[in-house]
Amino acid sequence: MWRFQWLAAIAASLLLAACGEKEDHGDHEHATGGHAEHGEDHGHASPHGGVVKSAGDYHLELVTGNEGALTLHVLGADEKVAHPIAATFLAAQAQPREGGAFTAVRFEASPLAGEPAGQSSRFGATLPESLHGRALALTVNVSIAGKPYRAEFELGAAGGTQEHEDHDR
Repeated sequence: MWRFQWLAAIAASLLLAACGEKEDHGDHEHATGGHAEHGEDHGHASPHGGVVKSAGDYHLELVTGNEGALTLHVLGADEKVAHPIAATFLAAQAQPREGGAFTAVRFEASPLAGEPAGQSSRFGATLPESLHGRALALTVNVSIAGKPYRAEFELGAAGGTQEHEDHDR
């Protein structure tokens, strides 16, 4: 009898491992080994009105403004609290969705009050005028806790962000 129970326990463990484990991160789950771990958009309400993407256990929120203004917020696991990182700028590139050349975009640190010296959770950039109002893919590179991530955002022709899958690297 104990052999049957032991074999059943092993079979159940293997089945769960094959389906992928789940990690609980508060109000939602990330599937380990699945796309959520690699930065998919959650579809949750964002604290600044932008689009939130996963970056490991952290989150990135992109907010678009007038005249090509972009603000990127680095958030903690809860998707609400600012998470300052040691960076003075973030490198990004924009490409029109219809194709064409990549354009470098530099997000400059704009620390919030009270953030440690040399760290920021908020970064700002302005798209070149030639890209204003165009449908774009914007890829942002960021290092959080020593690990590099890449988040890809789709900017609509009206200037708003749209959901799009992205992956950490």
